[in-house]
Amino acid sequence: MKALLLSFCCISLFICTTNAQSKQDSLAIRQVALDYIESQHNVKPEQLKANTRYPKEQNF
Repeated sequence: MKALLLSFCCISLFICTTNAQSKQDSLAIRQVALDYIESQHNVKPEQLKANTRYPKEQNF
């Protein structure tokens, strides 16, 4: 019984903390991914450079 209760508490805690990413973060990640894919197919490196997070990644 204690193991079942402990398992339920752990699962409940996991479910409550999995929604840590906001909608705005999700949309920003999606936009960066789409820009990356488009820059690979349309050969627009400036589009990819504009969305890099770290300066070291801008060495194209």
